Amino acid sequence: ERSLVVGGGECGGELVLERTFAVNVLAPFVVTSLLLPLLTARDGSRIVFVSSMSQCDEIVDWEDGFMKRCEGGDYSAHRAYSESKLMDAMLSNEFAERLSPLGCKRITVNALDPGTVNTKMLLEGWGPCGIDVEDALDETWIASSEELDGVSGKYFVGRIEHPPGRSARDSEQRKRLWGILSELAPDDVDKAWDKVL
Repeated sequence: ERSLVVGGGECGGELVLERTFAVNVLAPFVVTSLLLPLLTARDGSRIVFVSSMSQCDEIVDWEDGFMKRCEGGDYSAHRAYSESKLMDAMLSNEFAERLSPLGCKRITVNALDPGTVNTKMLLEGWGPCGIDVEDALDETWIASSEELDGVSGKYFVGRIEHPPGRSARDSEQRKRLWGILSELAPDDVDKAWDKVL
């Protein structure tokens, strides 16, 4: 059994591509896609996207998807993080749908909110208001629990299934995100997908 848990925890920073988008969304898309031939080589693999209950409900401004400009020209690290975590849930659902022809016995894809964990980012922004990193085991549960054998395309908060944001449930918006990421990704991503489907 193989599991891949992917997710970034970046909150803020403007670069050529907005850093939160690059770390939290583009990087997991590329890494996960490149590992697909290995992950689909045998039954029982799992992909887990680390989202957040801080995700917004929908992407409002696709033209500003990389946060190059914001209302009034102000950059919002919170908005960038919130949208990036929604995009992770969107990716999880889109990966699950695109890999579904292989069957849930071969590979499953789910997303989760890891809980309020005292990560470096949380400590720097809000102080110690969550659980210790050593006690944050929801990623381990979703990556290895037998109770999730064959379960795919779901989003979990506190080990309970919840609906993700509206954009994650909208196949047209997921495809739009996929197109944007595919344009930004190296050609090897398409080759990896060609090998598994």
